[in-house]
Amino acid sequence: AAAAPPPGGIIAAAVVSRCKILLIDTFDKSVAGVLEAAPDLAAWIGSARAAGMAGAVAGSLTPAGIARVVLLGADVVAVRSAACRGGRLGRVERTLVAAARAATLRCGSGRVPPADPPERRFS
Repeated sequence: AAAAPPPGGIIAAAVVSRCKILLIDTFDKSVAGVLEAAPDLAAWIGSARAAGMAGAVAGSLTPAGIARVVLLGADVVAVRSAACRGGRLGRVERTLVAAARAATLRCGSGRVPPADPPERRFS
């Protein structure tokens, strides 16, 4: 695991540094996605917003994960794995970008979509 400061310290440092956006991402891409690694993600996003920053989220997101982080309040969703054929080191593919975009549009229902089954996860 990363030897990171506590969330409050990170947010305080971002405020002092006059950051406009706080990016919440995973340290080790091989272990877990951001939704598994940061169960308090909504609180992080809320703290960033309360401090005057936008909340950006990244970290091994699937299309369902993209929708979940939008519903948790993310202002920005950064994707690489979900947009690249063959995972994060692959080539960007138009159909995968369209699927990622569609995932954000599904959020209008106000309902958190179910997680993708393991075979649908992108690496």
